[in-house]
Amino acid sequence: METYEKDILKREITAEVREELTRSSGKLITRRVLLALCILAMETLLWVFLITSSVQSSTVAQGVLTCLVVVCFRVTQAGMFAWFNEK
Repeated sequence: METYEKDILKREITAEVREELTRSSGKLITRRVLLALCILAMETLLWVFLITSSVQSSTVAQGVLTCLVVVCFRVTQAGMFAWFNEK
């Protein structure tokens, strides 16, 4: 009788663990997809910014500002890549 109860308890625990793993896996996939979309959006914004700034005639100060913005975009994107790869 005791073995039968242990077996039932083991099945219940296994089912609960399976449900929890499925739930956490779904959340992880959703987070990774959203993070990938953010990375693509950042890349698109970067190229739009570069194209618009190169089309306009700009001064040295605007060129320096453009470089700083590009560096900030790339650093943020590198952080997103690192966060994407660690999960």
